[in-house]
Amino acid sequence: MTYHKDSMKWHIAIVDDEIEAINSLSSLILTYGKENHLDFEISSFQHPDDFLKEDLSSFDLLFLDIEFNGEKKNGMDLAKEIRAQNSSLLIIFVTNMAQFALNGYEVDALDFIVKPLNYYSFAMKMQKAVRVLYTRAKKDAVLIPLSHDASLRSDRIYYVEVVNHDLYYHSLDGEFHTRDTMKHVEELVKGLPFSRCNVCYLVNLDMVVGIEKNEVILKNGDHLSMPRSRKKEFLDDLNRYIGGEYIS
Repeated sequence: MTYHKDSMKWHIAIVDDEIEAINSLSSLILTYGKENHLDFEISSFQHPDDFLKEDLSSFDLLFLDIEFNGEKKNGMDLAKEIRAQNSSLLIIFVTNMAQFALNGYEVDALDFIVKPLNYYSFAMKMQKAVRVLYTRAKKDAVLIPLSHDASLRSDRIYYVEVVNHDLYYHSLDGEFHTRDTMKHVEELVKGLPFSRCNVCYLVNLDMVVGIEKNEVILKNGDHLSMPRSRKKEFLDDLNRYIGGEYIS
């Protein structure tokens, strides 16, 4: 399957303590890119803390080993630290111990590959990752009108809160108050990754960093209540977004 990204380049990180594994995986990535006319930039790290020093938002996909010789933390520990900073980075575990990779759901891992690597199984996993990246890249933000001369990009919003007949936008640019209806906002962001976790909250799924019991945790540290009546639908929407699908 071939994807065309209008000359976009995806940045891939490899974190593995074995240089041979890094070289092998890099070769597979470049081969896949050549066969599918895709442009990848690859950065490799042999120590997990070195990767954490990077700007995580600059990476699109991470291939992460689970076991590091001589390191205090393993790949799962690193993934949890990554998720505290970044909820959208795609993670694929690379390991010779599949039983550990099966816990990847705890950190929203996309998939795992078992060593020793072979091109066929790698290509299947890579195709899945590229499909997610391609879908995300095609999503556009919309401008939400706040007043006659002010607007807010939807991808800057953490969540929208309704109080009586007023809306409060909690965003990267601050908090904004306007008179509008939640129904109208939902129409404006239709097809974008927004979902209600509560009748009072419309959440940008890209800003979600975790779920704890009946609360949604966002990148800004806010905890939003999620009643049982909303939980299944919200989690379904979140899983579809993580899997690269549009929310309709």
